[in-house]
Amino acid sequence: MNGINTQVNTQEAKLALQLIEQQKMKASNVARMPIWLNIIFSVLVTWLVYFELINRELILSDIVEPILLLAMFSILALWSKHLHGKGLKVKWFPNKKIAYIAFTIGFCLGLFGDEIGVFIYEELSPWGSYMAPLTTAMLLVYFGHRLPLSEAVLNEKR
Repeated sequence: MNGINTQVNTQEAKLALQLIEQQKMKASNVARMPIWLNIIFSVLVTWLVYFELINRELILSDIVEPILLLAMFSILALWSKHLHGKGLKVKWFPNKKIAYIAFTIGFCLGLFGDEIGVFIYEELSPWGSYMAPLTTAMLLVYFGHRLPLSEAVLNEKR
């Protein structure tokens, strides 16, 4: 009789774990930005990283850079507020290796964006001036949609 109770408890535990995984997947899918918003965000980030390169091609004013930053952070804040309204809380800095890698890459791109832009403009012109930002934006859209927030979302108790 003891073996039957253990087996039932094991099955119940497996079912409970499956339900938890389903809830995590639902939370992750709800937290995923719509593709159109992901594209807008990725284009803003790309323009910010390659500002000097794009500035050489389009001769933009210096006020564009703070506007890009404001727009980027506004999208993140509004999306976070939207998720909060749905009962999800977003961790701004998830505690995963991929988050640290992404943050480091983003920091380096932001720090060395001017030098990267000058190199691309001088060494890879004319095609590099268009392909580098386009490739970066496409990669950001792909990875932003493929790997949204996953474990960075918690169900918030109300």
